[in-house]
Amino acid sequence: MGQKVNPIGFRLPVTKDWKSRWFARKAQFGPLLQEDLRIREYLAEKLKDASVSRVNIERFGPRLRVTIYTSRPAIVVSGNFTRPTVREERPQRRFDAKKGAGLEILKNEMAQIAKEKEILLELKEVRTPEVDAQLVAENVAQQLVRRVAFRRAMKRAIQTAMERGADGIRIRCSGRLN
Repeated sequence: MGQKVNPIGFRLPVTKDWKSRWFARKAQFGPLLQEDLRIREYLAEKLKDASVSRVNIERFGPRLRVTIYTSRPAIVVSGNFTRPTVREERPQRRFDAKKGAGLEILKNEMAQIAKEKEILLELKEVRTPEVDAQLVAENVAQQLVRRVAFRRAMKRAIQTAMERGADGIRIRCSGRLN
């Protein structure tokens, strides 16, 4: 009998791209990989409300390029990373705040994680968040937290994704949903 090859794993290099693009010697690989993970965890925590789809990290020489794909780039640029809770008042708008202050905050805090690196931060807008798998999953999860009926949340996500041009979509939720 011949060897069986998993078709998904076999096509993965053709259909998807790497989240991190860099090369390192054996001794440097572990620390650089941990640095990538810390950067991703930091961005996931800081930009929780910015609808971040994915984060790509590239290293070349002393530079580190971080590309953030988000459907709400204005939140990242402005620096209003977290939404006020129901009990809090809306913060007063600061008109004297420098444009792009949020990017500077992110750069400075990532510079502490990635020591001795020049950080280039790039923002790319996700034009159709209804078709992006990560953003659809986050949307359904937020609706479940708000106690929306799970069938309605999933059917609505499927319907909007198909209307926006998705070739197909399958949503799977598990656990106790009622």
